[in-house]
Amino acid sequence: MEETLSQKLIRLLRHVGRVQWYGRMVEGCTYGESILLYVILRHLRMHQRGPKVSELGSLLRVKTPSVTQMINGLELKGLVERGPDPEDRRVVRVRLTDEGLRVTRGAEEAMRKEMEGLIGRLGEERARLLAELLSEVIQYFEEKHGSCRPQGGHAAFGEGDRS
Repeated sequence: MEETLSQKLIRLLRHVGRVQWYGRMVEGCTYGESILLYVILRHLRMHQRGPKVSELGSLLRVKTPSVTQMINGLELKGLVERGPDPEDRRVVRVRLTDEGLRVTRGAEEAMRKEMEGLIGRLGEERARLLAELLSEVIQYFEEKHGSCRPQGGHAAFGEGDRS
């Protein structure tokens, strides 16, 4: 029996969701820790200061205790540090250490190279089309169902089917 178009799309989108993004992993870190480091780096680029733990929980859609546990592990690895906000010493912010910045940027560069490889395989025109189509897919599902992230958590933090 031949696969219908809707069946093929379901199968392919599920498969894409299971792709292991090895180039995205930060050395010595779990997938969830890697995502957290990327979020901290992005926040630093946008705001020139580290995020609060509660902001990280909100951005990642996970509970603060889960974020705190991962930050504790990343502190032990020497990749992040907590410190007072210079403007309000009651507020604690999370920052990347020099080593955290180095390894996160290294993983970011590896992911960029991986995507350049995909662009090389598809060709620039088809890669742009893929990006446009995936954006439309995300927009469709977000309009229909809200955010594309799992309810109540993020799979990267052991709350979905990935670990």
